[in-house]
Amino acid sequence: QKLIWFKQQLNPEDSYESFFKPLTYLMTTTLKLYIIQMRALMDLSPMTPSGRYTLKPIPPRAQSKRLMENFQETMRITSAPGVFGLDYYSELIDKFHDEGVHSLSCAELMLLNTSICFGASRMRQLDANDTYHLRKDKFNPSRKELKNIENETLLNALFFYNKVVVSGGGTIEVQGLILLSSYLQENVDTELALAVLATAIRFASDNEYHRVVAMPSPVVSLQDDILRRSLWWHCYNKDRKFALILSRQPIIKDDDTNVFTDEAYCDIAKRMLLHKFPQRVEEIGALDTVEMALNYAVKYSEFLPFFISYYIQKLGRI
Repeated sequence: QKLIWFKQQLNPEDSYESFFKPLTYLMTTTLKLYIIQMRALMDLSPMTPSGRYTLKPIPPRAQSKRLMENFQETMRITSAPGVFGLDYYSELIDKFHDEGVHSLSCAELMLLNTSICFGASRMRQLDANDTYHLRKDKFNPSRKELKNIENETLLNALFFYNKVVVSGGGTIEVQGLILLSSYLQENVDTELALAVLATAIRFASDNEYHRVVAMPSPVVSLQDDILRRSLWWHCYNKDRKFALILSRQPIIKDDDTNVFTDEAYCDIAKRMLLHKFPQRVEEIGALDTVEMALNYAVKYSEFLPFFISYYIQKLGRI
């Protein structure tokens, strides 16, 4: 009805066939491109004559690290708990180049390829002049070269994703799945991204990331607890985002988790502050509410993502 009204306003004398012809061509071409893209993702093509998938090469060590660094810079604007630790990813790249592909697990290889793929994708969206200050070397690939890196590492990531799905996993698997889901939602298809996110939620739930760990714990350190909460934060908020986009019910119900209560936020905030300022035991111990704890933490820039994450997840519940 809207198109008919638009035609009447634009050119009432034109025939319907003539008016809809270019629109039909546009929709047909778009559908063909979508089918080709999905076919490539499903087939993991090309295959070798032996029937085994041939892994695509990742970029050289220095270029891979540069993609990681630039990707991290572009992610800072999100101001959310990170699943992206530059030192850890740098170690994965060094291990891959020093010891070979067999030195890493399938989960680590999925995480490595996904992060390089996402980095290349983000760099394609930026102007080269805007990122000059981020580059400390001579690597300055064109958009075409970045797209080639993106496509090849995506196929690798999907290959290892299929292996990870059937084996289950923990922190590394959930990290890789969250990144892969984010990439697919931005660049391919939200429903496909939701399928990957559902796997991440299942793995996170199996490891009880959705439950507050009683402290002190002999098996979960403060850093491990922060990472668990960060990963669950991403699962929860991406689930809400995808549900809104697709007009579906979220996978995670509010009653299924106790990580995002005010008491839980206040507790983890005080523990993080005490870890940084062990000499301020009485001062930090007097922070009785989540508002007091957040107002104290926001004075220090390193706690800003944690501060903002509280209000993001509150908005997600509306």
